Amino acid sequence: MIAVEAGTQCGQDRVMSAFQMDHSRCGRCHRALKNEQSRRRGYGRICWGKVGGREDEQDLMDSLPKTITDSAAAQATFSELTREILQAVGDSTCRCGVRLDAGDVGSYDHDGGLSLPGFGKAQWVYLKCKCGHCLAAHQIGGLER
Repeated sequence: MIAVEAGTQCGQDRVMSAFQMDHSRCGRCHRALKNEQSRRRGYGRICWGKVGGREDEQDLMDSLPKTITDSAAAQATFSELTREILQAVGDSTCRCGVRLDAGDVGSYDHDGGLSLPGFGKAQWVYLKCKCGHCLAAHQIGGLER
């Protein structure tokens, strides 16, 4: 804890320098941060949008690419994965109090994601609560993948 004299510029500078660290891992998903801007703020580009509460968060998630090579296989895979995720969360609730099984499962192309049949690239799979909070699939216990 930093002792700060109220109302002093010196105290404000000391507090700000304590929070302006160089982070090596994202504060949300814990993946390695790849660029200087992300390391300064402590979040990757996607997670920064999520924790920053940007209005265009849903547009950002919806606009991320999904490389599908076989739409029937991708649809079957995603249906099964959605069932597994919703079963794994059971009656758990989000920090907002809403049951997680009322959320929506989504994905986008991501090198660190899951290799899924029907998709040409690995998919970062997430569960999005109705309040907007997203939970990465690897953070959900009980998944068989």
